[in-house]
Amino acid sequence: MGLKEIDFKESYDSNFNDIVIEFFEPALSAALEYDRQSGFFTSSSLSASAQGIANFIANKGKMRLLTSPILSKEDAEILDKAMNNPDALSEQLGVVLAKTLTSKEIENDGTQALGWMVANGFLEIRIVLLVDDEGRVRSSVDKEGIFHNKYGILKDGKNTVAFSGSINATGAALSVNIEDFDVYCDWRGDDNRIKNRIERFERYWNYGTDVRKKTVPFPLALKNQWIELVPKSVLDLHIFKKKATGKNRLRDYQQKAIDSWIKNNGIGIFSMATGTGKTYAATNAVKQILAKNNISKFILIVAVPFQHLIPQWDVTIRDTFDSFKDDLNIVQAFDSSKVWKPILRESVNLLKFGVIDNLIVLTTYDTLATRAIAEMIGSLKIRKIIIGDEVHNAGATKYREGLSEDYSYRLGLSATPTRYFDDEGSEAIVDYFGGSVFDFSLEKAIKTINPDTGKSYLTPYNYYPIFVSCNPEELGEYAELTKKIAKYAGADPKEEMSESAKKALEQLRINRSRIVKRAAAKVTAFGENLEEWNKKGFLNHCIVYCSDGSDDDNITYTERIITILNQDNIVCRRFTSSEQHAERKEILKLFSNGDLRALVAIKCLDEGVDVPSTENAIIMASTGNPREYIQRRGRVLRRYFNEKTKSEKTHANIFDFIVIPGEESGKYRDAESDIFNKEFRRFCEFSIYSMNHSESMTAIKKEAEKRGIVLGDCNESR
Repeated sequence: MGLKEIDFKESYDSNFNDIVIEFFEPALSAALEYDRQSGFFTSSSLSASAQGIANFIANKGKMRLLTSPILSKEDAEILDKAMNNPDALSEQLGVVLAKTLTSKEIENDGTQALGWMVANGFLEIRIVLLVDDEGRVRSSVDKEGIFHNKYGILKDGKNTVAFSGSINATGAALSVNIEDFDVYCDWRGDDNRIKNRIERFERYWNYGTDVRKKTVPFPLALKNQWIELVPKSVLDLHIFKKKATGKNRLRDYQQKAIDSWIKNNGIGIFSMATGTGKTYAATNAVKQILAKNNISKFILIVAVPFQHLIPQWDVTIRDTFDSFKDDLNIVQAFDSSKVWKPILRESVNLLKFGVIDNLIVLTTYDTLATRAIAEMIGSLKIRKIIIGDEVHNAGATKYREGLSEDYSYRLGLSATPTRYFDDEGSEAIVDYFGGSVFDFSLEKAIKTINPDTGKSYLTPYNYYPIFVSCNPEELGEYAELTKKIAKYAGADPKEEMSESAKKALEQLRINRSRIVKRAAAKVTAFGENLEEWNKKGFLNHCIVYCSDGSDDDNITYTERIITILNQDNIVCRRFTSSEQHAERKEILKLFSNGDLRALVAIKCLDEGVDVPSTENAIIMASTGNPREYIQRRGRVLRRYFNEKTKSEKTHANIFDFIVIPGEESGKYRDAESDIFNKEFRRFCEFSIYSMNHSESMTAIKKEAEKRGIVLGDCNESR
């Protein structure tokens, strides 16, 4: 990515912008040359911009830094006496600079990186001493002794960007003080301004005494001391270790999503692939819109489909609002109203009477739709914000009651905002939350390179279809249900279907879908593939998605699969709605640590649960709903660094049971074709973005040819 590809603002103000994340990090990630003229310099400047500097180092960028020391009157007098003796001047200047460049400071992320750059020839520092008309060194107490010029120049070999303004190269200025600066880009017609700053930099960079300044080398003794204290290997720098462990920070596309939402007056949906950080983007969107509009008193509602998602939101909110997390007032409202009602009522009253300034309510869509919570929130006359997680759920008739018009800022999150077979519900979502203001598809997430890591945002994956067929009994039942469904489809389209008819039709579709999900051949094929999967390590960090319900022997499908896994000594646990929150938390911990090799799940891992350590997924049951299988794929594609093994997940593997017609043509061929057409859509969605796309296409073509099936175009079938 070059500088021209970055959407630079014309100016930045730290009151409204996170200037490190929005400007310095992307700019330094793209630049190959960086000239910086700053005022007072301390080690914390590079610590504040560590991620940007990390990628500047990775790009083997060259940096030149002009800076000036903080001088007391005594310091200035000592240096003045040594002005005509280069060795003495270097020695005394080293003493002055050592006050800020202590061994403790060198351990800071940015200072350590700076030292490595100096040691390896990627950074040259020159010191500017300001002098009066008689050539005497000025102290920093003297206003004329302050190095006021503060600007930088970045080049990538093709384009140049310059910035200039009231920004200082200190951690305080970069992350605390209200600072602002303008940005000039050569592709936007700012050539003269850029030329002016380049010429000014070169004048100061040249050694010797000029009008009001003397430029001298960085003290050699201090330079050598600095180099001695930094790691020899670039990989041992703190900034690279932090990058590998994936500390939370906004990615460039997340900031673009936030900007789009704020520009749309705080209304809209983030349509982002599972695993791309919708939650973190959402909490930061709220943080930024509050800051931009100087809102200090507010209530934020976060609605989720399942209660096990609430603790994750709690953690992310505290991480986002870290600077005042002790002043956050968070109430978790779900399950028994006897528990959360009195707590919420008290918090609402405290907010009303000004005892607290904020209230964050983490709840489920089910609870949000109740009268109790609606009345309490409705009584408040302050700014109200709502985040709808997995917002496709909000379109359900029973949940729409909780979508009050009182919320002035509304943000919906979903990889797939449209509701399956529910146009009315889909329209309700758009009417309330607005349309999508930002899209970040799975294809983009797999192909777009994260400038901080040099890798794609989501891991690439291999896709392996496992072909099975329904037996005659299953096909017969499927055909009968299809006939019943067809009767509803043949009804007069001018007459609106009654609610009871809609429910009956929905149940017929569910029952028909279960026949395919529970096909007996799937369990058989699972057992047949187990030895090979185990041998190749595909059952490590593995999620197996099963159907709900029981088979003809009244044994649940999860129990059946767990039994097969246990027979091969594969340590596994089920992860379903039956487990309590504490048990689920423990299960996920064991799974991440590798103490559990596999999880056997039904639906609980479909929406929002973070299990980034997952490397393999075996999908035995899928509905026709694209949302379900798209989310399941997303679960396995998250980036993950294993602290235990000190290794990073490089790719994932997905095994998908595809129901295909039997090789012998029978009386249920129409039913088989109907099933396969639905399965083929999922196959195409998974195959087309996989690393082994041609391999999986060859496999299905081979099976299709055996059965005389003419395959459609995958791009059209998805």
